[in-house]
Amino acid sequence: MFAELLSGVTPTSAAILGMLVTSLVAVLSQGIARSRFPISYRVAVIGRPQAGKTTLITAMFGHMFRSKMQGFDPRGKSTIERVNGDLANLELGIAPAPTTDQERFGYRVDYRPSTNVPFRRLYSRTYKVEVGDFPGEYSSGLVEGPRDWLHNTEYFKWAVDADAFLFVVDAAQAFGLDSEEYCATIGRLVRASWQLLQEHHLEGRGNLENKRVVLAFTKCDAVHEYLAIGHPDWISHREKTLGGELPPRERVDISEVEEVERHVMHRFQEVVAFLAPRSRKLDTVCTSVVLRVGPEGPMAEYQARMGVESVLRGVLPAF
Repeated sequence: MFAELLSGVTPTSAAILGMLVTSLVAVLSQGIARSRFPISYRVAVIGRPQAGKTTLITAMFGHMFRSKMQGFDPRGKSTIERVNGDLANLELGIAPAPTTDQERFGYRVDYRPSTNVPFRRLYSRTYKVEVGDFPGEYSSGLVEGPRDWLHNTEYFKWAVDADAFLFVVDAAQAFGLDSEEYCATIGRLVRASWQLLQEHHLEGRGNLENKRVVLAFTKCDAVHEYLAIGHPDWISHREKTLGGELPPRERVDISEVEEVERHVMHRFQEVVAFLAPRSRKLDTVCTSVVLRVGPEGPMAEYQARMGVESVLRGVLPAF
């Protein structure tokens, strides 16, 4: 039967078919060869002190482990020890300690994006991802003092060449007694950060516009409580009461999440309006490490921390 099919193929058609097969094999071979070389990928985390940067990064790793996401492998003894220690504290309701003892702590993970597209699985790339967690004082220096000193710090040299930027903002402070001043400070921080990156970016403004940017609003559980209570002094009272501990875990439904998102986005509308036309890959995400979104009852183990997966999707390549 195969011989009968070939008998109807002209020499010209056979030559064209042969060229197509040869080209396909060549493309696949090149792709497989390239996939053997991992790609370095940096995520710079920018935010003020106590904004929840380390806690959010810890929750991101926890989501990788808890949801058994494929393609993620923590790399390096320091990353594994710190993540496991911080995750243990997070489960006990203790906020991870902030990064203060050095200029940068690099969380490292090997990431291989999964795909259901035929053939692409043969040559999908491996990314050596490093999430740079800097002390918040470096970010604050962008708006609270002269910026010249930043040019010679590891913070600036590392962040300016990052592949993605994660701006972390404490949403709760926007509902406190000094909310207007706080929102104005966050606006200055984001504008100064972006303008500094734009001014000194190694590959020009156009490339910066195409990089992934996530504006993550943390501590949205406090906003959820504020909307129920309605007193501005509740935020400061809540922080003094909790100290270094996290509030109890709480389940919320989608309608409650959407209400929190509406209020947070309204408070920070000027920040979003600044970044939106300057970044083609901007995501805004409301997050909380204690608010869980998911089913009740026996399926409760599948509840996810609010917004954490969306942050991962926003900063990682080809998620």
